[in-house]
Amino acid sequence: MRKREIFSIVLMIFLIISLFGTVSGYEMRDRSYQAVSEDYTKYLIAAYGNVPVYDQKGEIVNTGIIKEIPDEKAMFEWYDYTHEIIENTRPNVRKYYYPDGPVIAYGSDVLGTIRVGINDEMTIDQNTIDEIRGFIDSEALKSDITDIPIIFVSEPIAKLSAARNDSWRPVIGGVRYVLGDHFGTTSYAATRNGQNGIVISGHYAGVGDPVYQPGSSGSIGTVTVSSNGDHSDAAWVSYSNVDDNIFEFSWTQPDVYGYRDPWRGLDVIMSGVISGASNGEVVVETDAWNDYFQKTIQNQYYADYQDAPGDSGAPVYYKDNQHRVLLVGNHWGKARYSIFSPISLVMDDLGITPMY
Repeated sequence: MRKREIFSIVLMIFLIISLFGTVSGYEMRDRSYQAVSEDYTKYLIAAYGNVPVYDQKGEIVNTGIIKEIPDEKAMFEWYDYTHEIIENTRPNVRKYYYPDGPVIAYGSDVLGTIRVGINDEMTIDQNTIDEIRGFIDSEALKSDITDIPIIFVSEPIAKLSAARNDSWRPVIGGVRYVLGDHFGTTSYAATRNGQNGIVISGHYAGVGDPVYQPGSSGSIGTVTVSSNGDHSDAAWVSYSNVDDNIFEFSWTQPDVYGYRDPWRGLDVIMSGVISGASNGEVVVETDAWNDYFQKTIQNQYYADYQDAPGDSGAPVYYKDNQHRVLLVGNHWGKARYSIFSPISLVMDDLGITPMY
């Protein structure tokens, strides 16, 4: 007998036994239910068959197919079976794959449900849903299964993972730039006198010096204005192709929501080329000596995040209770603590306004 025929018989036995209450069902981890809860609530387009059911708070109220599967071994057999259905129906479903159609994902999830992901910038009509569902149901009927769980969910096209050392066009904050024999981290996009550009570290940045991103083959212009260490350590490069994102991790580059000056006790993030996204607390407001400009810069801030050479210029920011990015300054050095300039003084020195 074929594997799926054997599994069908086993499943039928599970169903019969469960009617007499002797099988309680496989105990899935709560974490697994929560991990996919939004597929069954917030992003659900349509559901068919014996699917899990959640309440309005995202709590599981009916485990669906899982309550009919007695143990872990049977659960993995069900995973194998749904995988086989995907393999056998893919040739029919493929004609609906993006960009010819709205389907951008096709598989099965941890709860044993066949899952069809629909591009969230497109719509899917009922006829298309019925056709795809028909392919799946027909394949399941070959094993006498009539209530196979299927969901259609809305989701975005995947963002490709990227590195800080990649070429970024538009240029964003938190990525590598080169100036002469030095490299640093871009701060954030800003406008000055109606022109767009990118803020970088002020040390080693003389007006007119060429700037590249990420290396010598990728010119983004020249240093337009420097703070000269008056109230901050920052410079600005006029460049039209910039955007108001901050590189945080390879999979996420959040938008800037706004800006404000820091305060002692604030938990901040410094996002640098070498150290990555490094968390710390603002611990001191102080005047601080800057060896490049050979002067003491007033009203700078110390924080205890980790940094390293190459992080200079990196954006320093915090996230509000809605996880939105608010800029508070630019990292420039390290003494006992890491040092950054507050954003209001950078704005005053350079005559810029952050983009958001």
